[in-house]
Amino acid sequence: MARADRDFVGRVKAALDIVQVIQAYVPLAQKSGRFVALCPFHREKTPSFWVHPEKQIFHCFGCGKGGDVVTFVMEMDRLSFGEALRHLAGLAGLPLPETRQGGAAEGRRERLLAALLKASEFYVAALRAPGGARALEYLRGRGLTAAALERFALGCASGEWRSLHSALRSRGFTDDELLAAGLVKANEAGHKWDLLRNRIVIPIRDARGRVIAFGGRALDDTPPKYLNSPETELFSKRNVLFGLDKAARAAAAAGCFVVVEGYMDVIAAHQRGVENVVAALGTAFTVEHVAQLRRHAGQIVLLFDADEGGQRAADRGATLLVREGLDVAIATLPAGQDPDDFFRTHEAAAFWSYLAENKEDMIAYLIRRAREEAGEDAGVARTVRAARSVLKLLEGMDDAVQFDLYVRRISQEFGVDEALLRQDMRRSGGAKRPVHADEATPPRAERGMLRGWELDEVFILHAAATDAAVAERVVEALSEADFRDTGRRVVFMTIRDIVKGSQSPAPSVVLEQLKDNAAAVGALQVALGRPLPPEETVDDLIERMTERRKDVEYRRAREEAGRSGVLKSSDDDELDPRLDELARYHVARYARSKDQERQRHDAGEA
Repeated sequence: MARADRDFVGRVKAALDIVQVIQAYVPLAQKSGRFVALCPFHREKTPSFWVHPEKQIFHCFGCGKGGDVVTFVMEMDRLSFGEALRHLAGLAGLPLPETRQGGAAEGRRERLLAALLKASEFYVAALRAPGGARALEYLRGRGLTAAALERFALGCASGEWRSLHSALRSRGFTDDELLAAGLVKANEAGHKWDLLRNRIVIPIRDARGRVIAFGGRALDDTPPKYLNSPETELFSKRNVLFGLDKAARAAAAAGCFVVVEGYMDVIAAHQRGVENVVAALGTAFTVEHVAQLRRHAGQIVLLFDADEGGQRAADRGATLLVREGLDVAIATLPAGQDPDDFFRTHEAAAFWSYLAENKEDMIAYLIRRAREEAGEDAGVARTVRAARSVLKLLEGMDDAVQFDLYVRRISQEFGVDEALLRQDMRRSGGAKRPVHADEATPPRAERGMLRGWELDEVFILHAAATDAAVAERVVEALSEADFRDTGRRVVFMTIRDIVKGSQSPAPSVVLEQLKDNAAAVGALQVALGRPLPPEETVDDLIERMTERRKDVEYRRAREEAGRSGVLKSSDDDELDPRLDELARYHVARYARSKDQERQRHDAGEA
């Protein structure tokens, strides 16, 4: 990283308040001069995510993640260091310096994003051209307004085989880039053609609103009816929710997300003013989807069709969400309607009224579905099977309190003794009661059960990673030999390299250089959550760590001297120069400790 780049990173961070940046993602509450929240990186009931405004850092005491404002945006939006810096520079209103150059991988990503953006503009222009009349008529027939078309940047692809390919090649993009972006296909002979032809085209965006893929709806009977971009280095269906970039703020305000099945469902809802609506992209709900939703809202409402396909989609979503322990409700629309149909004929107020009257909590929905499948006059055997089918959905659930409440509810609804249900679960090896968070045994570092020397290493790294002046002192006074823990030793060596390269060792800078070393990343994250106690000083830490190292060196030197015959049990005067130096150090240290003890004694008598 060039000096100009290091200065620019500092300017970006100085221009932003980490509290305000994180507040845009997570609701924060002030407590004792700091800010706390439920961690956006893992599920928890009690807030363990802390933001320290005075140091401009964050740390979660539950999962161990921590760092500065750049690190936070990297983690939340899954960005590289350069991408996060660009985003934050935009928030700060700072233009990127001309000297800032990304790495090869980062430059490639930027090229692919640029190709996708140009493709989106190409499709939008095609919809407005005379050749897009049929597509435009179709969209208007679906009740979409000009404002909705513009907001979601809907477009169309003609029936020509290479119109997009030719247009983007003329703008300087290579075949390799177009293939990597998922915009064109190729055969073994090397012939290229457009992926989407004769289709309505819907841009798929990431959480930051960048186009990363497309969905296409056929304008004729050519199968498949819906076609998405293939998986690429920018796009993975399991990580993307359609409409999230537009729904996140509304969901945070409303406290919930509404999840539907398709693109048109989302667009129709937003057009009616119900803007906290998202959809999975033709795939089952994933834990990655859940994590993204959890960052913005505490409740999820699944809204699906009343037909069998809609019910199966609701069942799949509920199965995962119940295991994740989220606050989930399910609403089924009237028979024969999907969300798109509903929003064409109902205003926002009517939708919220319908939802309030018709949604049911997740366990009630699962029990009802199991009862319906068992039949109205189910006998004992069918009732037992129905109860077991619901219990099976609890497998993998890790919230002990919610698990117990669900088991009790199933017992009551099916009329089966709760103790017998639990006994049956144990015997069958099915759903097991999860360990409560308070019962689990986290790693030593997370439990705070660090030994004295471990704490010294943690505290010194926290101080060095958050204060450039301290980092210079630490690097000058210590060496890697002063760190016993391998991960913390690597962190120190990285900070030393950064300081000697005339850089400022901010957490995000250190983390970027450690990203391929999991042990070192974990050590840094633990250190960032353990600031130096007020009764300690950096000088104290340096002195103790130096003394421990010399203790070890002295013992090793004596052992080596004894093995080599240089030192005999009766002639300590025959010391090699290194051992002599260490011996004198220990004599001086012993004398100093005696002086300190005498001073404390004298002060006590006085």
